[in-house]
Amino acid sequence: MSGIAGAIDNRRKVSRELLERMAESMRYHPGARVDLWNDGGTALCRLHHEITNRTPQPVFNAERTRCLVLFGELFTGGDDAEYALRLYEERGRAAFGELDGSFCLAVVDLISRETLLVSDRFSSRPLYYTVTPQGALLFATQVSSILRSPEVSREHHERSVLELFHFQRVFGTKTLNRAISVLPPGSVLSFRDSTASIEAYFEMRYRPEPGSERRYVEEMAHVMRHAADRVTGDGHRMGVLLSAGLDSRMVLAAATGDLACYQFNDTKNHEWFKAERLAAARGFELRYIQRDPDHYLNLYDESIEIGGGMYQFNYAHAIGFFEGLRGDCDFMLHGYAPELYFRGTNVPHVDRMFLGKRYRKAIDWTLTAESVREKMLTKLKYSLRAKNPAQLFLAPYASRLDEAARQSIGEQVEEAARHSDDPYDQFLWPDTFYHSKFPSFVFENSIRSFIGERSMVFFNDVLDLHLRMPVKLRADSRVWVRAVRELHSGVAAVADANTGYSPFLPWQMVAGLDTALWIGRKLRVIPTPPRDPGHATISWPRFQEIIRHHAKLQELIRSTVNDPGCLDPEMFDIRRLNEMMDEHLTQGVDHRHLLFLAITFGGWNKKYGPGTRAEPLRD
Repeated sequence: MSGIAGAIDNRRKVSRELLERMAESMRYHPGARVDLWNDGGTALCRLHHEITNRTPQPVFNAERTRCLVLFGELFTGGDDAEYALRLYEERGRAAFGELDGSFCLAVVDLISRETLLVSDRFSSRPLYYTVTPQGALLFATQVSSILRSPEVSREHHERSVLELFHFQRVFGTKTLNRAISVLPPGSVLSFRDSTASIEAYFEMRYRPEPGSERRYVEEMAHVMRHAADRVTGDGHRMGVLLSAGLDSRMVLAAATGDLACYQFNDTKNHEWFKAERLAAARGFELRYIQRDPDHYLNLYDESIEIGGGMYQFNYAHAIGFFEGLRGDCDFMLHGYAPELYFRGTNVPHVDRMFLGKRYRKAIDWTLTAESVREKMLTKLKYSLRAKNPAQLFLAPYASRLDEAARQSIGEQVEEAARHSDDPYDQFLWPDTFYHSKFPSFVFENSIRSFIGERSMVFFNDVLDLHLRMPVKLRADSRVWVRAVRELHSGVAAVADANTGYSPFLPWQMVAGLDTALWIGRKLRVIPTPPRDPGHATISWPRFQEIIRHHAKLQELIRSTVNDPGCLDPEMFDIRRLNEMMDEHLTQGVDHRHLLFLAITFGGWNKKYGPGTRAEPLRD
């Protein structure tokens, strides 16, 4: 994986073997270049794809009294690590507020022995850390890299485990491991004399500015064009993962250069043909990459490792596709994340009815400061409360699940309330501020493990637009779709694969067309096309059916559930988990999320749980 890692010990020499272990744990393809540097109590490493920032790291100031390692890009026009160090030399910690892009970094003062860890404003490249009982600082862009040290406890954080099964995420700065945390967005960790402290250099404070829809359409189009120029305008070969939804088409509409367009899928389905039309609107061809029947089974181990066990393994859809694309592309773009900031996908919704038929969701405008906590328990995107996650656990863990969920939500709302008075912003806080904890973030992070990756979202002016834009204007897709049309009308006109209709059709007309189609199929006037049970009309498969029709995946679930090294039988209800698997296979009950979380956590626990330990260091 591309990333950075390090060990700082002001009392003794850092083992080179430890540094090599940490680096090797992040390597997912043999072509990754590794930079290692060890000078007594300071050991740093970087893995990268040798596309940009080719200067070996760490980089040093002229006096060689300070050094810096960086993961990501700043789009400064030169070597990003050298620029960041030079700016820090000139302005001290004030420099970090001026950095723009997707990055994390570490800077070490070799004279004062102070180390600074820095995250960008999104924590778009999460940086994990721990201070060991012996007083050393270990950090890395992957949790398992830190756990290569035998000095780091592998005890689980119980509330993190309960959060994972309730919300499909671990909130705040916690990880599954009690000893390891993630650096908050826009923050600086200072480590000196075996003590760490954290302060924010950026505060994500909402400050909505009243303005017309037209004003924000124009501003969004301008901001996205500028972001596209920054990610595509440096002469590298660019690819884009192109769905036919509303987010990746913004990449297509805003980009000014050539893009190699790709879609991986089970079959050339409904979404494929819509995406093909999108690419054609820009004069590009769409390359089809067929998903292997064992695709999700094959990515299981790497997904768990990359995600630190905190992300349902099957969300790492992209693993396995990029080995063959590195010869064609330097960077892969995608449309992940804009829906969190500008399209209102994750705000609470209610059912919308049309002619007695439940139709698409409408925004629930009844949210208040008093109701936000209760709504988050049930309406937060990816929440599994309705699936009764307590059934996975034995007492007393099952009884503590609801209490833990309420405590976690309360902490999130209290933190959010210090940055916005609007309950909708407070509701979205776990998604927008703690972006890297969003359940499907492992998709984005896994791309970086194999190829260069860039996003149009992770720039300061994009975040600034989100913070200034009134909630009413970013609560649905209206401004977003109109900004796409402002940039390229042909791209905007292609039907949305998620609805099958033009993004500009009124919802009543879409509802009427949907109802007519439903009636036609019920009366068999319109045939229902046959399809493989696991295939969907979009690019992601129907996972509930894959479980029912994939013997190897069934075997993985059964073996993980029944392995006490994976799931502790004193914590988990193994009998109930086996019953759930039977219900899923024979009764049509959809338990896929709980089963997939169980084997995600189980796979992580088998390798890094309390019953395991790192090998002793030889040197």
